[in-house]
Amino acid sequence: MSKLQFCFPALTGLLIAVSGCDNSTGIAESRAEADPGAWRPTWGDVASAKLRPGSWISDGTEGSSCTLGFLFVDPTTQTYYAGTAAHCFNSEDGRTQDGTGRRVWLYDFGVVGTVVFDSDGPAPVQTLSGYTGSDFSLIQLDPGINLVANPEMFSFPGPTGIAYCARTSVGDDLGFYGWGFASNVIAAYRREGVLLGCDDGENLQSVMIPFVSNGDSGGPALHLGSGGALGFLVGFGINGAIGKAMGRVFYDLNKAGFGTVALATIDGGYVAPEIRACTGCEE
Repeated sequence: MSKLQFCFPALTGLLIAVSGCDNSTGIAESRAEADPGAWRPTWGDVASAKLRPGSWISDGTEGSSCTLGFLFVDPTTQTYYAGTAAHCFNSEDGRTQDGTGRRVWLYDFGVVGTVVFDSDGPAPVQTLSGYTGSDFSLIQLDPGINLVANPEMFSFPGPTGIAYCARTSVGDDLGFYGWGFASNVIAAYRREGVLLGCDDGENLQSVMIPFVSNGDSGGPALHLGSGGALGFLVGFGINGAIGKAMGRVFYDLNKAGFGTVALATIDGGYVAPEIRACTGCEE
């Protein structure tokens, strides 16, 4: 059974809601100036890379299926990471929420890494609009996997930076790529949407067509106007889909001791996050 959380937000229409943690205003994307003497990641060629944002992944159990989100690096330790939805590593009976230590499989390839941070462990809090945590897992890639990986998202030219919720506008175009079961029927791996706006609970809403389904969890959402990484999908309900924004992801990573983790970008560099107070986050 493909893993995707079912939630029921009080929204109307076909939506993808991405929960974020940003209180600033300004441009839609955050970029960092490159230090010519700084370490730069080593990636595989984008045309032949097996592991990219939008890849089809599994926890190795029968029927497990999720989508890989964006790639990350820690320049202080020269470590490579990837992200996806934390609930992808829950046990089938739902009794084990913490996926830390679980090995991650890439379809048609093999094991690529290990979950080193799970925002939902040991037990997330569920509300009508989804988990109060970021529902994010950080996967440390095994040595050498970076050589068969590339940070460029399938079907879209990004990410070039980080797109924060409060820096977006109604009507912005979004792109998504995922491996939901509906994709096998309608070939909808690539999807585009239009941003409807953010509410005071840091929720981002957008029309996303075609629809999302089981297996899309963890898939990357890109802000097409800027090329910035906006968030990733974690679930859907009767009114649409639920996601989480990068601002919330980096907030949780910082709290967990991963404050030097940065977003890997398609120019071969990386962008350090702007860590802010998070008005909608559980302390």
